[in-house]
Amino acid sequence: MSSKAILSLPRRSALLGALLLAGCGFAPVYAPTGGGSKLQGKIAFALGEDRFDYRLREQLERRLGRTELEAYRLAVITEVTESPVAIASDNTATRINLPATAHYTLSDAAGGTIAQGTVQTFTSYSATGTSIATRSTKQAAEDRLAAMVADLVVARILAEAGHITE
Repeated sequence: MSSKAILSLPRRSALLGALLLAGCGFAPVYAPTGGGSKLQGKIAFALGEDRFDYRLREQLERRLGRTELEAYRLAVITEVTESPVAIASDNTATRINLPATAHYTLSDAAGGTIAQGTVQTFTSYSATGTSIATRSTKQAAEDRLAAMVADLVVARILAEAGHITE
């Protein structure tokens, strides 16, 4: 086989792959006609008032844009708990899990549901050291958790966004 034939094989595979994706209805989310561009800057966020919900709102705004036009509403109800997973010999927790559950509903201006569901994830932090160090690691873990929840919610919403008609 010549070197030209070897080099053209990946090109043929890429072209065939692109044709197959086009045939199945695949479209980039952030293309001008994609669902992501239909939502960018058009969602009003309805979340709780605690520190975690504030961080989650920040992460959602980073991914979906600050509200410029309230064409849609994203309501998110979160539950974050603490679960000790490592206990020292003096019966103190040295590692703590933070599992999170978020129930979300994306609705249009008329109140019709576009997407809804539940996502779950977790992170953990170390509770060793001073109380200030433990508090700092807990807040960093909550920030990571907010980013992970936002990623999961946005991925699900964008998967449904292709069905939105403007």
